[in-house]
Amino acid sequence: GLDMWQTLHRRRYGGDLQGILDRLDYLEDLGIGAVYLNPVFDAPSEHKYDGASYHHIDPNFGPDPDGDRALMATEQAHDPATWVWTSADKLALKLIAELHKRNIHVIFDGVFNHMGLNSWVYRDVEKNQQASPVADWLKVESWHDETAGTEFKATGWFGYETLPELNQDENGLTAGPKGYVFAATERWLAPNGDVSAGIDGWRLDVAFCVEHQFWKDWRKHVREIKSDAYLVAEVVRPISTTQPYLLGDEFDAVMNYNFAWAGAEWIIQ
Repeated sequence: GLDMWQTLHRRRYGGDLQGILDRLDYLEDLGIGAVYLNPVFDAPSEHKYDGASYHHIDPNFGPDPDGDRALMATEQAHDPATWVWTSADKLALKLIAELHKRNIHVIFDGVFNHMGLNSWVYRDVEKNQQASPVADWLKVESWHDETAGTEFKATGWFGYETLPELNQDENGLTAGPKGYVFAATERWLAPNGDVSAGIDGWRLDVAFCVEHQFWKDWRKHVREIKSDAYLVAEVVRPISTTQPYLLGDEFDAVMNYNFAWAGAEWIIQ
């Protein structure tokens, strides 16, 4: 009953982590050196840049979505000590291990500038307002106040209200969300403290939207966990703006969108 765009936007084809595992021989035969996965963390959309969390693989990518949801509900998400390993999380670790057996590296996509309306952060703040333990994690423009006649509203990435941004100051993410990102980073680089079982690097979404000092601190954190982790960032800006990210204290590389666009325009025109 929806138009074509809305119908396609909601379509799912059932792909999951097991589907990658089933095709590892093919990937090895191709001779590739690394697999970069677009966001695989829990999120409702097909693109998954509207993350519900950073510490859980989307249950729909695993073998037991309902069971995983029940496990996740036992957590206090803002407290890493309460985090559990779901069946989807464990399958991701199996995928990493099987790729490593074939000398193939693994890169996860980190979307650390914003989350989604289904995120545990947004839902808690929306429900508990100023009383939420993570009330200062979002850029709240107004609180729900019947007396004042205001509704709850948080700043969204580039105006998209479905992508509420994490709170920042001049040094990047503030203490609460920064701590959460650091804990999730460690979880996937060194699961249960085992760096050999973790991913080999990160691709950072809209990195240019987060202040430089955060990335400097984050790189140090990553290097303390895994000294050779590869860090590549999305920086869609002119060269003069891109260069500061590549001075050796933030990223190892940036994605060259400007060249890609120039090439595409040349070919299309």
